[in-house]
Amino acid sequence: MRTEQEVMDLLLDVAKADERIRAVLLVGSRANPVILKINID
Repeated sequence: MRTEQEVMDLLLDVAKADERIRAVLLVGSRANPVILKINID
């Protein structure tokens, strides 16, 4: 599973490479600070 930083980097790299993208919105459990993070290995 990707880390939060890896997800953010991937999203921002794609958005920066495409001039049609004007905004990036992250929703769900990765964006919600209240969600308990569980490490599953």
